Amino acid sequence: MASDPDGNFYVAGLLKGTVDFGTGLISSVGGDVQSGFIVAFDPTGTVRWARAVKAAGGLGFLRVSARNGELSVSAVTTGAVELGSFMSDPGANVPGLLVARLRAQDGVVSWGEVWSNGSAIRGAASLHAGGDLTVRGHFAGSSLTVQGTTVANAAPSGVSKDLFAARLDSAHALRWLKPFGDGQEQVVYGGGTVDQDGNSVLMSTFAGQLPVSMCPAQAGATAVVAKLDEWGGCQFSVPFLGDSAANFPTLWYAAPTAARGTVVAGGVIGTVQVGGRR
Repeated sequence: MASDPDGNFYVAGLLKGTVDFGTGLISSVGGDVQSGFIVAFDPTGTVRWARAVKAAGGLGFLRVSARNGELSVSAVTTGAVELGSFMSDPGANVPGLLVARLRAQDGVVSWGEVWSNGSAIRGAASLHAGGDLTVRGHFAGSSLTVQGTTVANAAPSGVSKDLFAARLDSAHALRWLKPFGDGQEQVVYGGGTVDQDGNSVLMSTFAGQLPVSMCPAQAGATAVVAKLDEWGGCQFSVPFLGDSAANFPTLWYAAPTAARGTVVAGGVIGTVQVGGRR
């Protein structure tokens, strides 16, 4: 869920079958295949509009954020994708990451792409005050290409997942794309956020180290929160230490605070140590 300064709020969810929010039926692709929806409410709770998000082979990890009269939408997809007037088909049963921008007033898609390298990919997008868009996630496979720029997976086999972050400008052109990994498993469960100063906050659960440039490698940590500047340089990282390899923290949500900080929420079995506190 996301909200804007005017009190409007936006809910993203998953469905099988049909649902009606008062603006007409929204249907999934059929059968046992999962689709998604986005619905906008005004400050009184009245529905403004609703949109279906569909992928022929199923959809998950649907996320929405709001800023400057726009929404960013991201989702893990399989096969052909449809969101309003936007359609893209990376191939039958091919996994992809939908990244799109919608007008908050009516849900009309202003831009969209599906990023796919033929292997597992997951991520979430956030808008910046100036109109830029940052996407943070992970990918398997040997490499990931976005708008002609390619980064390699640190694992030679491409089996393990590497983290990545990408930033697009307000005209949707890629500014930079960077991988963060050491050849072991790095996984994104939560989407991260953009703080009040326009820095991107990346969250991950992982094995091994997080060799982000200009940051400590965080050996022995099982989860991390890292803050990236405008050009993807790491300002700092904070390790989360679980009490065993099996009991690791899972970081789900992050949100900026008015005091220029970031609130992070997650779950753990056992205990977790953050900044010397358990």
